[in-house]
Parts: sequence; structure tokens; C-alpha cells
Amino acid sequence: LVSSVVYQYNATADAFEPFQSIPTTGAQGWEHFSIADMDFLAVPNSVDSNGYHLKSVVYRYNQTSAAFETFQEIDTFRAMSW
Repeated sequence: LVSSVVYQYNATADAFEPFQSIPTTGAQGWEHFSIADMDFLAVPNSVDSNGYHLKSVVYRYNQTSAAFETFQEIDTFRAMSW
């Protein structure tokens, strides 16, 4: 398990800056998508020391807490992308 960092663009600094850490396991191929006015991050977790059967996670952005929060966990096998 590692903490993967989500970055946010700061137009004033003209640079990306750390926004939030999300726990991941071999994650790659993240996807951002929007439904209506809601933002989501789909994070495919692929492998850990116990094998390839992991839960991949869809996070939804909570405007009140200004953070991505777990929306749904999905059983996956060696997920590489969405």
C-alpha cells in the first residue's frame, strides 16, 4: 500500500501542486470523469503481496470537504485501466 498523490493546477504559480493523497496498490491507468456536476476518479489497483484479486476504487469529489472520498469499491483481478 502506498500513498499516491493527486495534483491540482495552480494558475497563479503556473505549476501543479499536491492536492490529496490516496491509498493505492499497484495503481495505474487512473481515469477522471464527470456525471452532471459531480467529479469522479476511478483508480484500478492491480497487485499486492497477496496476489491480483483486489478492490479497485471509484472516488467522488465532495465539495464540502474539498476532497475525493470513496464512492464505490469494485472487485477486480489485476486491473490496469478503466
